[in-house]
Amino acid sequence: MSVDPSHAPGPPAPDAFHLAVDYAGVLTMFVVSLVAWLGFHVKGGDLVLVGTWGLVVGSGGAVAASLLVRRKLAILPAVYGSAALLFGGATLVFHDPNIVEMKTTIIDTGLGVLMLGGLVLGKSPIRMLMGQAVQLTDIGWRKLTLRFGLFFLAMAIGNEVVRHQSHELWLAYRTAGSVVLTFIFAAFQAPLMLRETCHPQPEGLHPPGDPPST
Repeated sequence: MSVDPSHAPGPPAPDAFHLAVDYAGVLTMFVVSLVAWLGFHVKGGDLVLVGTWGLVVGSGGAVAASLLVRRKLAILPAVYGSAALLFGGATLVFHDPNIVEMKTTIIDTGLGVLMLGGLVLGKSPIRMLMGQAVQLTDIGWRKLTLRFGLFFLAMAIGNEVVRHQSHELWLAYRTAGSVVLTFIFAAFQAPLMLRETCHPQPEGLHPPGDPPST
């Protein structure tokens, strides 16, 4: 008896806690900088510095909450969280907003090179980052790795273009624009992931012509 793929489960959606850990730093940065801009008329590099306090506090709190509640931290949130604390801390110590603005360029470039380099070597780094939550065919992993690699590099280029315009524009892009683009990109991967999802054979069911083992 065969399994109807149309009734097999697709890739699971991240839960609310997972999303909160991923975006706590950026969300806190957005709220803090918005209050500083609207309520206290802070502008330019000073606005980035104020927002960086939100980024550091939000990221540190998200990492601590994940370790306390889930007793673990996924690879990608660990990378972004550590980078936020490192670059954000350096920004506040040296009072230089360019440090935190370059963070996204450096991290996304590194991830893009990792994805495409792994693809050339026949590996799929995105598979390691997603863990066991998603089960795709080999073709599906290769396509997803290529897409993520190009996406990370595009985001790095976009960050460089925006940060050379103005500090206010970079803050808007980093806290709102890049998040929206990421969700749009992720949504467009759903058809590929559903099409290339491996559907495990339920116990007791066997393809036609494949007798049960004894």
